[in-house]
Amino acid sequence: MRLVKEIMKLLFGYKYKAVILKDRGVERYWICSYVFDDTPVGNARLNQHLEELERSVTAHTYYETVSFRSRHEYGGILQEKIAERHRRRDIALKSLRDDAEKMRRYTGSKEKEE
Repeated sequence: MRLVKEIMKLLFGYKYKAVILKDRGVERYWICSYVFDDTPVGNARLNQHLEELERSVTAHTYYETVSFRSRHEYGGILQEKIAERHRRRDIALKSLRDDAEKMRRYTGSKEKEE
């Protein structure tokens, strides 16, 4: 059975799910930027993502979840790129905060001297 599944993956590709959102008040649909693999772990992350959308996003509404197959394996690569983007953003924000703090200290000390 495992051999059959591996052959199917080779021929038809890996199975993934993506979320389609609809803008409120406009007939415009778009696909969410996250792709979830069709495994129990991926389905749990998909459900968690849908709950987060329902709680936080007001400009868009959930429309549909679509399944598709691809011969490219997206799971690990996407997760690594997203994590790297967050790390770079956090480093940039920390640098910006440090620069702002230095500027505040510098301008604050000059005002006190005058």
